[in-house]
Amino acid sequence: MCGIVSVAPACARPQIEAAVSCLAHRGPDGSGVWSSSDGRVSLGHSRLSVIDTSSLGAQPMRSPDGKNLISFNGEIYNFRELGAELDQLGFRRQGGSDTEVLLAAWNAWGKACLDRIDGMFAFAIYDSAERKLFFARDRAGEKPLFYRHDGTGVALASELKALLVLRCEGQVSINVSALEHYLAWGYVAGADCLIEGYSKLPPGAVATYEIATNRLYVERYWAPPLPSSTSSTDDRIIEGLDAVLEASVRRQLVADVPVGVLLSGGLDSSLVAAYAAEARHGDLRTFTVAFPNAPNLDESMHAARVAAHLGTDHTEIALPEVSKQLFRRIIRQVDEPIADPSLLPTSALAQAVREHVTVAIGGDGGDELFGGYPRYTLLDRMEAWRRWLPGLIRGPAQSVAAWAPQGLRGFNAARSVLDPSGSIGRFNVFFGGRLRHSLAPGLFPAHDYVELARDGLAPSGLSAAERAARADFASYLPDEVLVKVDRASMLHSLEVRAPLLDRQVLDYAFGAVPWRLKAEAGARKIALRRLAARRLPSDFDAVRKQGFTPPIGRWLKGVLRSEVEDAIEHLSNSGFDGKTLRRLADHPEKHANRLFALVVLSGWMQTYRVYL
Repeated sequence: MCGIVSVAPACARPQIEAAVSCLAHRGPDGSGVWSSSDGRVSLGHSRLSVIDTSSLGAQPMRSPDGKNLISFNGEIYNFRELGAELDQLGFRRQGGSDTEVLLAAWNAWGKACLDRIDGMFAFAIYDSAERKLFFARDRAGEKPLFYRHDGTGVALASELKALLVLRCEGQVSINVSALEHYLAWGYVAGADCLIEGYSKLPPGAVATYEIATNRLYVERYWAPPLPSSTSSTDDRIIEGLDAVLEASVRRQLVADVPVGVLLSGGLDSSLVAAYAAEARHGDLRTFTVAFPNAPNLDESMHAARVAAHLGTDHTEIALPEVSKQLFRRIIRQVDEPIADPSLLPTSALAQAVREHVTVAIGGDGGDELFGGYPRYTLLDRMEAWRRWLPGLIRGPAQSVAAWAPQGLRGFNAARSVLDPSGSIGRFNVFFGGRLRHSLAPGLFPAHDYVELARDGLAPSGLSAAERAARADFASYLPDEVLVKVDRASMLHSLEVRAPLLDRQVLDYAFGAVPWRLKAEAGARKIALRRLAARRLPSDFDAVRKQGFTPPIGRWLKGVLRSEVEDAIEHLSNSGFDGKTLRRLADHPEKHANRLFALVVLSGWMQTYRVYL
């Protein structure tokens, strides 16, 4: 994996070198910068060598005709097939990198090449003839891309910290709309950035910047297909899914460096490991993390059982105790706050795995694509409950639920079942409208606008559960899950790939696999469980869903207690309501996730010197 930087008009060489230096953890194997002689644009790159580790894969890379230059972060898994097609058009390769193939594909087909490439990527291409800068991001949002467009030009980078070096300013301020999203969901959703004036390129999007006019156009080149109207038997659908997943894992095992699998012991990563072990004929390394001080959260025994069944070379990594130093390092690394405590063990696992391999394959995306979250089954039940609930009862009950304390168990579910609009946005809310208003009365109304807006992320005409899954794919997956994986792994120069987010898997999962084979009122991941019955141990528990959950409550009362107190003081002095903050801090077990969200927010604000 790599880090990319671009700015137009061009900046001074020391400035872009400083921005590239901020991304050295993403690419420790080399770096390069290039600026056009006319001062129109600069490109920078930090390199992690994975495909063609020779100097022929160095970037920024110029096309043979000198017309286009590229700075690329990611992997193109079908680069060999594309290269063969381009060979028929007269393409002559200098090396064996996927970067060279991607650049040639752009030369041959322009933006239309995005429909042909399969991979995870964020890249910038400068077309010197058209005097335009193009930048694009992969379909699922595996690779990040921040940018700023203002009256002076455009700048973009893989991480926000590098972008801030390019557009260095004194004090920066918070985007209040993005802050409300963070308090609601625990992450910054959509194209907004938590720092005012900065943005994120959405997944599946390409931007065109006209240097002469300072105009920027952003367009979508891909969106999840709607379910197919063509009927097929369940057995045929499962067979097709099996073939698509097998091919995806096989493609993503290709590398010129050591590759392993992150095996949590859950259904998704275990299936990926099974396909990988078959492709490698058992010659495969797998890694898992153990929680020795929290046995109720430890799934390492399940991973060990799967590894033994597959015959892999298995390594179990004991999670070290979290420290304030690790916490603060992660806060800076994530660019924008994420209220996900699994960031810490994910980073520790990545650091340990990097000692053995350069590329690791994981099971990210399975929950969103194949109906893995418990809320989907609950939504299926709730649609039936809502139909049977008498209207005379629903109104008063809705009012009671709306004003009940948010910390009550089942609060979000009760509001969802009673919501006459059938909104999918009531689940997994950290701070509801009234609690956000209590935290900052001058900033946020006591209303659930953010939650209700989530309905717009999914097409109408589908069941509530399927709409929720599509909304999670559009928001929770790219803006929380994949951000966590990217930042935690790239902090230690480990490339993590996700075969379940392969282009062909995405199209098949959305278009060909009906919801009845994903989740229903009594079951989840139905299709994947049927595949697990073929490939995993007979005693494998395909229903179990623990997740990568660290003991956050114990951390907040122990090693991170001083961070809690610091956050209360800092946020109180920054405009948040001190009484509401103290009320939450006095009950760390009841409000563990909310407290952690506030501690992360405060740490991020102090690290980046951001003010309300």
